[in-house]
Amino acid sequence: MNENELPERLRAAADDVVAHSDLAEVELGAGRVRSRRRVATGVVAAMLVAGAGGAGFGIGRSVSDDDPTLAAGDDPVATTTIDDGGDASGDVPARDADEPSDTLPPPPDLAVLPTLPPPEPGLTELAADDGALGRYYAPVELELIYERQLDTGIRVRAQRGEPWSDSFDPYSEWPAGEWRPADFCYGNRELRITLDGPDVVDVTHGAYYDQLFGDVQAEIMMAGWADGQQMRIVAVQAGPAVTEVAVVWDDDANDRAAVVDGIAVLVVAGSDPWASSYTLEVTDADGTRSLDQNELDRFNDQEWRAACEEPPPALPDAGEQPVDAAAERAAIEERFSLLWDLDVPREEKQDVLDDWTGVDEALAAVTEGDFGDIALTATQTIEELVFVGPTEAWFRYSVVTELTNFHDRYGTATLVDGVWQFPRALICQDLSLAGGGCDPWVDQIFPPSWYERYGEPGCWIDESGAQICADVPVGEADVVFEGPLGTVPPPPTLVPIPATTVPGP
Repeated sequence: MNENELPERLRAAADDVVAHSDLAEVELGAGRVRSRRRVATGVVAAMLVAGAGGAGFGIGRSVSDDDPTLAAGDDPVATTTIDDGGDASGDVPARDADEPSDTLPPPPDLAVLPTLPPPEPGLTELAADDGALGRYYAPVELELIYERQLDTGIRVRAQRGEPWSDSFDPYSEWPAGEWRPADFCYGNRELRITLDGPDVVDVTHGAYYDQLFGDVQAEIMMAGWADGQQMRIVAVQAGPAVTEVAVVWDDDANDRAAVVDGIAVLVVAGSDPWASSYTLEVTDADGTRSLDQNELDRFNDQEWRAACEEPPPALPDAGEQPVDAAAERAAIEERFSLLWDLDVPREEKQDVLDDWTGVDEALAAVTEGDFGDIALTATQTIEELVFVGPTEAWFRYSVVTELTNFHDRYGTATLVDGVWQFPRALICQDLSLAGGGCDPWVDQIFPPSWYERYGEPGCWIDESGAQICADVPVGEADVVFEGPLGTVPPPPTLVPIPATTVPGP
């Protein structure tokens, strides 16, 4: 409906409804509504333009370079043609002299927003609540360290940020003078990867390491989702001896690039790189070698873990030893393998646990559940064992699967009637990792040193060494309990909440 039709429609409806005493006032009110809508639309459009200018992530190309409707220098803003009721010649129908004018009142004055000062250069400190992602959108100084052009016309660039401040520095968690991770454990700068081309603009991020673990590290990323050109990315950092790297994915997609100043970015078309596997070919003066994804996963490397993971809580001190400690350890490891051997019927290993209550049901829940296939790939390995007496042992073990790994698990074993036996909690705590909790529930096994470091259940140890327990009513402050470990603090006094009477209608 154009604006000139409003009086006619109102007059046509006069036979069915009571006409307003002043039709011009009605039209004027409608004009005010239209004016407010136009003003609001202009504000929203301005907000969208400002937002698009500052988003910088996953923004696709909105205007094609070869769009024939835009000449050089034209403003690529859509225009709206308003039907003014005229004929093809553009003439507007004559208006009766007594017909109210449809001239819109001027828009209301808008408050002038204060002008904000430009951000200072350098890394902007963000509040902890902003999260790690916030730093990627903060004003940061970046250094271009790598650039290459793909055959598709896409330009790939890598930029390196300034060293992260203490608010993002993982090393700041470790007080000076105590155990501290090695310098190669964590990245200390932002590594920003940008991709731009005829039909794609995107950016993704990783960590840059000033010091490498080994001579090559790889990090997988993804880009191009917003523009419908999904790409798998492998950002490689390498030592000075490495001259070239290539990636070959399990679907045969591949890319090869020279290493420039320790950086190479490999890009192939494809989606969800985390659901695929790849092999990296590394070339140096000695030739070319292949590293599969597992070999590149430094988080499972024993040397990396020893240097980068805080030593786990210690097992209890050793006590009186068995006559042949080595043979007894081998017996415990054999029984531990038997516990997890699903090919052995339960009747043949009944005495491997002290209690089977709820275990069969929990095991069935795992094997038949969403993680069943992954759980069947698990291997359990005893990494450390200590005899606290001739018939009792504590040990620390790991669970490794094709999907993820669980380290620093704890268990116990007791010699019963000449055979080593494990508690029900040992198997239940691992089945619960894959959705198979035992009924009734049983707590996970931890040595005393674990509680000394982390606190009793429901509590934790703060920086001063005091134990803090947060099991208090909502709205109450945390209760600091400095009593001996293993004792339970007195329960807080609860204040009864009076009933609230809701008045009737």
